[in-house]
Formats: sequence, structure tokens, C-alpha cells
Amino acid sequence: MKILKKLFKFIILPFIALILIVSLIIHVKKDSIIELVKEIANESVNAKIDFGEFDLSLLSSFPSFSFDINNVEVINKIPFEGDTLAHIGNMNFELDLMSVIGGEYVVNSFNISDVTANAKVLKDGTANWDIVLEDTTATVESDEREVEELSEEAEEVSDFIAGLKSFSINNVNISYVDIPSQMVAIVKGFNQSGSFHLVNDSTEIDVNTSINSILFDMEGEKLADHLKFESDVKIAADLNRMGFHFKENVFKLNNLKLGVNGDLAMPDDMNFNLTLSAKDNKFKDVLSLIPASYLADLEGVETKGDFSLTAHLQGEMTDENLPGFDVDFFINEAYLHYPDLPEAIEDINVHLSIDSKDGILDHTTIDLKEFTMQLAKNPIDIKFFMTNLESDPDMKGEVYSKIKLENLVNVIPIEEGDVYQGRINANFKFGGKLSSIENENYEDFNAEGSIIFDDFLFESKDLPTTNIKTGYLNFAPHYFEVSNFDMKIGKSDLTANGRIENILPYIFHDSTIVGAFNINSNFFDLNELSAEDSTAVTEEEDEVNAAIHNAEVSADSTYEEPTEVFEVPSNIDFALNSSFKKIDFEDMPIDNFKGQIKLKNGIAHFHEA
Repeated sequence: MKILKKLFKFIILPFIALILIVSLIIHVKKDSIIELVKEIANESVNAKIDFGEFDLSLLSSFPSFSFDINNVEVINKIPFEGDTLAHIGNMNFELDLMSVIGGEYVVNSFNISDVTANAKVLKDGTANWDIVLEDTTATVESDEREVEELSEEAEEVSDFIAGLKSFSINNVNISYVDIPSQMVAIVKGFNQSGSFHLVNDSTEIDVNTSINSILFDMEGEKLADHLKFESDVKIAADLNRMGFHFKENVFKLNNLKLGVNGDLAMPDDMNFNLTLSAKDNKFKDVLSLIPASYLADLEGVETKGDFSLTAHLQGEMTDENLPGFDVDFFINEAYLHYPDLPEAIEDINVHLSIDSKDGILDHTTIDLKEFTMQLAKNPIDIKFFMTNLESDPDMKGEVYSKIKLENLVNVIPIEEGDVYQGRINANFKFGGKLSSIENENYEDFNAEGSIIFDDFLFESKDLPTTNIKTGYLNFAPHYFEVSNFDMKIGKSDLTANGRIENILPYIFHDSTIVGAFNINSNFFDLNELSAEDSTAVTEEEDEVNAAIHNAEVSADSTYEEPTEVFEVPSNIDFALNSSFKKIDFEDMPIDNFKGQIKLKNGIAHFHEA
């Protein structure tokens, strides 16, 4: 009993007194503390940091310590004056003090909600998140000493137990706009919750994640649109050897379900032994990933067929090497039929295999063994193989299709008023090493075939009618030729012929591409062709354009954007010979225009005939 009294007198009573004193100081000096914290925070950044009410409590939550803060904001300064870089509606956590006394460190809860972040990059490369002011007093040596001291302290810690009973991140909305790369990414409704428990070097992590909408636009092309994401991740970690075991992990993109299991170790370099596989998927689940701008609404569409995906990642990743990997993608006997259309897309079969057993890019093989479908009884058949990707690409491929365009309206929904007519037939194959073309050994590279346009017609209420009466695109090992090209766009007519050489070396090794074309026209109406498209802008396009517009106007009004100059690539040697009997442009007709535009060595020359 005496021992208990002494323990109470010398340990517990002082501890309670300390809690009372700290709580009293915080309560009495709360306003001063708030102003001091704001002052310190704002001195280190080129932005305005502000926050609303906060509560730091030891008494009301005893035996836990709790912290709660609302409306944390980071507001940009010039050149993003007044923009909100980040906003947190509420952040709170609760620490179990008794666990600290017992040698454990358990956080009962950690929660963040209503978060908004807006990242922007201007044309000159200025990023709005680069707000940390440079610390001129800091030195590399002091940083290295701090790291060494922390490492020594970490080595001395033993029997360390910590845990986070629960955490949640709710309603996070992120916008990223990169004007130089024309990239827009918008994430809405990011939510995450879970827990982890750390005992010495072993950790159990259980995390659930969901995202209501992901939009990703690159150079005006939507690669993801209203994409939904869900995941249930369970990981057992051994922090001593930095090893992570993935068990029963499920990821879901729209309707596509994927599983990941295996191990990842990072003692020095990263060592992988992971398997990714599709779980219980059908053909329609794959289609759910395709943005609506590429494939009409799938609601009510009848589909059949199976889909499977298996991928492995095994081996060590270093600065010089990648781990080995392989991917197998199958679609078997798939079928797609829109409910209001008379015919279907049938016999859809795809088998794609990518294999790199040692992770060396040059040893990788890409093998599209099969890509076939019947598009309203119009066959499409494609095969492709490539290896030696870096040293000397060795490739072969075949493309065969016969498309009667008026049949498309029987299988694919089109805009009201649009008309498609005519035929497009493709039949060509190629095979050989790129070095054969580079060394002008054309007999060692097989390439033959053609794409033929026959009375192709496209009509739309928003665009001039396009009619390609004839057009032949012929392929040979060292050139691509256009002949008998006769087209009419609205009131304008155009005929053309010519060829382009050195295409494959240009694509794979950035060699010089050489070409010459002749174009002729009796009448060319530039007014009709330059008329603005009156097509209604969709809500998603408004969202992308609004994000870009907001980033563009963020720059300080004193900033003068440098004049952009179109740079002619130096590896293009191209001549365009033109002859126009009459050009109509803004009521300024031009008669008998003849000349040549020559692109060579990064310089454009115009010669009037």
C-alpha cells in the first residue's frame, strides 16, 4: 500500500497537475497561441496560411489527448494572387495517453474531411505549389547530421508498439492543370478509411479507398471520363527488411475487378514477386472503361463473351535494370448489340501477350496474336509482332478489313443527321528488321498492300459534306504513296498525289523523313472550312475548358507571355507543290495561286511559281 501511495504522490499527482497546467495555459493564451502559429507558418512560405477555430484538449477527453482544427487554407500570392491552393474543412485526431505511459503509442482516430486542392502549372513552368521560401541558413552538412542522429535513435528503440485504430479521409477533390503539356486531371469524391497496427517491426495495414469520378484529358483527348475506383487493400509489412506481403487485395475500375497478391521487398533495391489478375470479369466490364466520347452509352446494351487478364512482375529493380514481367490479355467470342439497332458486332476475339523475362527492354516481345471482329458482317483482322525494341526493331504485321460504311448505322449509334456511305478496304502486311530499311536493303523488308477509299461520303449538320471519290494509299518497304486522291469538302475540290519515304526510321530512330506532294484545286473556299463548329459543348468539355481557363488567368496581369514561334522540325525534308485556280478567303479572292512550300533543315521556304 505504501508503494501505491508513493507512486500516486510522486508520479500520478504530478502528471495530473501537469495536464491541468497545460490545459489552463492553452485556455488562457489560446488567442496568442493562434496568432503565433499563424505568424510562424506564414514566415516560411510565399502564401497566406489561415485557419479557423481549433481545440486542443486534455481534460474533456482524458485519458486521451485530442486535437481539432477547422477551415485550414493556403492562399496563393503572385503570380496566382488569391487562388486557393488547398483547403481542409476539418482535421482531428485523438491520442491514447495511457498507451504512451504503457510504452505503446496508439492513436484512437485520425480524420480529415472536405479537402480541396488545386494544382496549376503555367506556360512558363511556374507551379502554384512551389511556395516554400528558401532557407539560406540551412546547410547540407547539418541535414546529414540530423539524418544520422535520427538513424541512431531509431536503432536504439526496441519493443516499439504503435497503432492507428481508425483513420478516415473524406470528400477530397483535386484538380491538376498543366498548360505546357495540355494535361487536365480532376478527381472528385476521394474517400479512404482503415487502420494499422505496428508491433516492433511488423505491421498490419487495412485500407479501403473509393473515388467517385476521375477525369483525365491529354491534349484534348479524354483518356478517362467519370471513371470510378474502389479498392480493398490488406498488407502485412516487415519493416526490418522492408518487406510487404499483399493478400486478398481487390481493385475495381468502373465494373472491371482486379486482384493483386504477392510480395514486395526493399532492403536496398526493390524486389518484386507480384501477380495481377482479373477477377470474375465479362466483356462488358472492359467496355465500362472506355470514355463515352469513344463509345456511346452502354446502358441497355446486350453483350456476351469473356475477358481475362494476368500479369506478373518478378525480379529486382535497380538504377540499371527492370524486373521481368509478362502480360496476357484475352477477349473470347465477345458480342455487342445496341437495343435499337438491327445488327451487332460479333466474333470479337483479342489475344495480346507482352513478355520480358529479364526486364531488359530490348528482350521484350509484343505479340498481338489475334484481333478480329465482324462489324455488321464487315470483317476486321489485325496481327502484330515486335521484338528488339531498342537495338533493331524486328516486326511483322497484317491488317485486313472490308468496311461498307452505310452498314455502320446498323451496329453503332451515330449523331442524328449524320450520313456515312462508301467503302474503305485495307489489305497490307509487312515484316522485317528496321536496319534493312536504314541500310536500303529493301529486298529484306517485306511491305506491300493498300488502303482504298471508294466514294467515301460523310455528311453532318455541323460540318461541310466530305466526299472522297477515289483515294489509293499504297505501301512499299521504303515509301508510302498517295495516288488518284480526289476529294470534295463542301464547295471546295482537291486532288493530290505524292509519296513519303523513310517513315519507319523516322518513327523509331528520329531519322529524317522525306516527302513530296502535289495538290491541285479549281476552287477552294477557306471561309467555309474555317467556320466555327457549332456543336454543343458537353458538360465534361466545359469542365476541362473551365479548368484550363482558370489556370491561364491565374498569372499576374503584369506577366507578359513570350511570343511563341512555330519551330519547324529539322528532320523533315518535305516539298508541297500547289496549284489553286481560285481561293475565296474573307471576300478577297485569289486567282491562279501557284507555288511550293519547302521544309528542310528546320527552315520553311516559299517559292512562288
